[in-house]
Amino acid sequence: MGSTRVHWPLAWPTEASIESISASDRLERIVLINGNKMSLIKGELYSLRRRAIRKIANLDLYGTDWDSKFFSRKLILARNFAHSLLSFQIPRFSGASFWFQAYPKSKGPVKDKIDTMANYKYALVIENSAEYMSEKLMEALFAGCIPIYVGPNPVDFGIPIDLVVRARPDITSIQNALVEASGWNSRDFHKKLKRFLREKEVRDTWDHQLVYQQLLEGIQKQ
Repeated sequence: MGSTRVHWPLAWPTEASIESISASDRLERIVLINGNKMSLIKGELYSLRRRAIRKIANLDLYGTDWDSKFFSRKLILARNFAHSLLSFQIPRFSGASFWFQAYPKSKGPVKDKIDTMANYKYALVIENSAEYMSEKLMEALFAGCIPIYVGPNPVDFGIPIDLVVRARPDITSIQNALVEASGWNSRDFHKKLKRFLREKEVRDTWDHQLVYQQLLEGIQKQ
């Protein structure tokens, strides 16, 4: 917890929201909520996300642009190609894997991401890039889901390893992680999760007001 890195700013859940986290009335399925995006830059994980959606049977998909038209996707591919060149990087066309495929299992956008995830026992969380941690993992924890996570080591961000099932950025590892997650005791997980979310030091590390204050202080020192 002594890390000096600045964490992603989050609106911390209320005590009532934390207390309401429960193992009951959850679907024995996996939820994934992300927009359909792509990149041709080395290290991107958008294509892995698309591959996982196609490979994992008991997964419910939500988010924007999964039903976008072919012409729209063609334009986005062209823009990403140009962006790669302008960034002096060789475009990695593996990033376009499954980009033009249809995703009929998509249930569309959601009004409240955390409320939607709270209906599920598991959440598949794949970062946009393995280089940084965004809000995605913590939001899955706010929702009380057991997260299967592809991204940097959560321990480096103060998140206990017994709250996350980590997977490497490949389908076999994700599938193995899902099997591991199915063996977790949900009630024990939620007890540990509530203790974690109630720790003042944890909240102070992620709460958006304090994170913005850290950023401001860092700018003022320059």
